[in-house]
Amino acid sequence: MRRAVDVILLPDETTRRYAERVSAQRTAPDDAQRLGPGRGIAHLSLAMGVLEDGDRLAVEASLERLVLESPAPELVILGPVPREGAGASGSLWLALEVTPGLRALHDAARAAIRAPTGPPPRPDDLHPSAREPLASTLDYIARFEVDAAGAAFSPHVTLGRGTPTADRPPARMRAVGLALAWLGERCSCREILWRRDW
Repeated sequence: MRRAVDVILLPDETTRRYAERVSAQRTAPDDAQRLGPGRGIAHLSLAMGVLEDGDRLAVEASLERLVLESPAPELVILGPVPREGAGASGSLWLALEVTPGLRALHDAARAAIRAPTGPPPRPDDLHPSAREPLASTLDYIARFEVDAAGAAFSPHVTLGRGTPTADRPPARMRAVGLALAWLGERCSCREILWRRDW
């Protein structure tokens, strides 16, 4: 079986609760990007790609070494910013500063899943919760290396849609774990396939 996956950093409880609170205010109840228990998982994406199940053990071993050999990242939150268009339809991100340590984790995660050389995603690679149409989701995963990696890396936690709320974010985010997640509709992380905490 093949799966569309995301190597992610999991935020500390304070940041996760903030993200879920804002998400509840800025997404419809049936929105695929809605965060919370039984819904999307609050996260910071490091690398996206497609993995065969037979390759997962090797990838997980690489990610395990990454956690054992790297300190837990403490990240500076820049604040909520609207992205991908204006108004109610655009995404709302919790932007984070690109630090040398975060960039190193991003590069190592990309190498672990061999993101630049992986196969293009297919609809069946997505989590079973994904609904049609899926073309924009598949295109984003396929173009992650071009549009969102390397020099274009723009670390964030997706909060929802529209403009920032009055709810102030924490000043810092501590990553509590590294995980491999199964991607669903609108590149939401729907299921943790592997996780290792710092």
